[in-house]
Amino acid sequence: MTAASKPAVGMVNLVVMQ
Repeated sequence: MTAASKPAVGMVNLVVMQ
């Protein structure tokens, strides 16, 4: 994963958690 993708992944993680 690239550093630029990190923030996007975090957002996806929040959605997946819900």
